[in-house]
Amino acid sequence: MRRLYLELKNLRFYYFVPLVVLFVLVPLTVIASVKQYGPSFPSFTVICQLYIPCFSPWWPLFVLKDYLNSPGKELLFVYKQRRDSLLGKTVVLWVLYVLHILVVFFAATFLYDFVWFFPSLTLGSQKWGKKTLKPA
Repeated sequence: MRRLYLELKNLRFYYFVPLVVLFVLVPLTVIASVKQYGPSFPSFTVICQLYIPCFSPWWPLFVLKDYLNSPGKELLFVYKQRRDSLLGKTVVLWVLYVLHILVVFFAATFLYDFVWFFPSLTLGSQKWGKKTLKPA
C-alpha cells in the first residue's frame, strides 16, 4: 500500500485531472444544461456517461506505465504475486475512483429527488425520464 501511495504521489499534476473533471467539469456542464433545458435527469446521465468512463482508466494507466515501460517487464507477472500485485493496485484505484463518483452522485441528489447510481449509468438515460424530477 505504501508503494501505491508513493506512485500516486509521483503523478503530481496528473493525479488531479480526474478529480477536476468529476468535481468541476461535470457539475459545470450539468449546471449549464439545467439553465438551458431545465432540470432533466436524462441530461444528467448523458453528461455523466460522457465524462466519467473516459477518466476511469486514468490512474491505473499512469501508475502502471512505469512497470510496463521498464526493462524486464515480463518478470512482473511472476514476481510478488501475493503482496504487491498489479491487479490489487488496479482494484484499489478503481474503488478510489468509484468513491469519488459516489460523492458526485450524492451532490446530484440535491438537484434531483433520487439518483440511482448504477441503474442510471447502465440502463441509459431514456428510461429514467420525468419520474425523478423535483416538482417545480
